[in-house]
Amino acid sequence: MLSPRARIGLSWVAQLAAAAILAFAGIAKLTAAAGPVALFTLLGAEPFGRILVGCLEQLAAILLLWPRFAIVGGYLAIVLMLGAIATHIFKIGIAIDGNPTFFILACAVFVASATVVFLRRA
Repeated sequence: MLSPRARIGLSWVAQLAAAAILAFAGIAKLTAAAGPVALFTLLGAEPFGRILVGCLEQLAAILLLWPRFAIVGGYLAIVLMLGAIATHIFKIGIAIDGNPTFFILACAVFVASATVVFLRRA
């Protein structure tokens, strides 16, 4: 069993990791980087889906960094990443152009966010 201090410390590591990945991914979507535009075009959700997901990723990143709302941010990130992982598995494939980086990052954010929710629960 982890001490309360260790739980908070480990939670912060997971929060920072998830928030950083979400923030960078959200910025790429909101600035219309070529990759997200191509992906959401393929999914038939360009530009509204890309902008919505980008905004939600930014919101989740902010909430994860705000201790009072870290659990809410964790749950939001979990939902977003379940959507991303399902989209990879069922629609676009694990590796895009032979590169599984986006799938791996989605899994990492999912695990980090689930860790936050687990460690910060009441």
